[in-house]
Amino acid sequence: MDLEETNFRKVAVYIIIMMIITILLRSSNNMIQTTVPTLSNHIFNYTQFEVGLLSALFGLASFLTTALLNARLEVHVRRAVFMVSNIIYTISLFLFYVSGPLLLWVNTALSGALLGLLMPNIITAAGLFKDRNLRERSVALYTTALSISLVLGPYYEHLILSIFNDLRYPFLFFAPFGILASILSPFIPFPESEQSPKVRRFSSNRGFRVAVLLNLAYNIPFIFITVFSGIYAHNVLKAPYSGVYLLYAVFFTTSFISRISMSVRKPSERLTFLVYLTLALTVGGIAIMALSYSLVIFAIAMAILGFPHGLSFPVSLIHITRSYPSETRNSANSYFFSIMMIVLIAGPVLGGFMIENIGYRSAFAILLPAIILISFLVVTNEKIFSGEGVATQIQ
Repeated sequence: MDLEETNFRKVAVYIIIMMIITILLRSSNNMIQTTVPTLSNHIFNYTQFEVGLLSALFGLASFLTTALLNARLEVHVRRAVFMVSNIIYTISLFLFYVSGPLLLWVNTALSGALLGLLMPNIITAAGLFKDRNLRERSVALYTTALSISLVLGPYYEHLILSIFNDLRYPFLFFAPFGILASILSPFIPFPESEQSPKVRRFSSNRGFRVAVLLNLAYNIPFIFITVFSGIYAHNVLKAPYSGVYLLYAVFFTTSFISRISMSVRKPSERLTFLVYLTLALTVGGIAIMALSYSLVIFAIAMAILGFPHGLSFPVSLIHITRSYPSETRNSANSYFFSIMMIVLIAGPVLGGFMIENIGYRSAFAILLPAIILISFLVVTNEKIFSGEGVATQIQ
């Protein structure tokens, strides 16, 4: 699709549709990621390790479809797959409502696979503008839509659970989100032509390295938060089910604040300050979480960690949009997304193993050295990337 950037109405409608479908898909998908672990633990009596394996299956399925299918499909085929995936995704939400212990595994894998065919294409759609300022504002608005969905979703789930107090009902009440996303899916634009560069061009690109490392520094603790913090808050801190999802709402509210601030401000030539701020807040938030012995302290840690959650993803995507032309950006986004899915595979398994053997707080404390090491690598690459200048990064 050729976006006419001088046509304000066309640009506005395009961005609004992109934001709506992002809100619909991400809010329902986040509900799956945060509710399936609690459902499997409290309804089907899964151990922490089994909960980790279930969440890892979700990440593995996403990784396979993103890296092996979405990154390689031709544009016209990928558009058709995108629309069909939206329909099947809606069906999977209904299936979660009726799932038993076995179907839960199958449906978790299915929803993860569909995520890998849906989200990278929306990321690419957000960055199709040729004008850099407009493109980076569009990316910021896309990530703002992600935050809106992650704020509204937990509040919506809190309302559902306060009425029904049954962890199966959120899947049923989120199914209309999938129906509306399916209706809007034909209006998401795709590039008119693409190239698929070799993988080594990604590993040698400094902007791509910063994007990946920055998200690793945050995504490692974020996987722990998504999978295990709800169980920890309920089992150890004695929060009710509805209160658990208010904690997620606090987390995603501060994330939204950081992302909306990026949407309204003019994109900066240098992103170094935002990179450093993200790393510092991540380390500080995890340290407080490891020391939390009350629900209030835990809520404060969740609120602090929401800010780097809001910053890390848009800053990473801007690094990618500045490093690749539109013809190769889908492949870059797909490989970037698939690397994040690897963390989603390994994180829950390792997290479940550590929690069963050393407890929640010690598991969070062990994350700190790994995050600090990755932060050092981020800072090193960011200095070189900023020193080279944005223009020289485009390949």
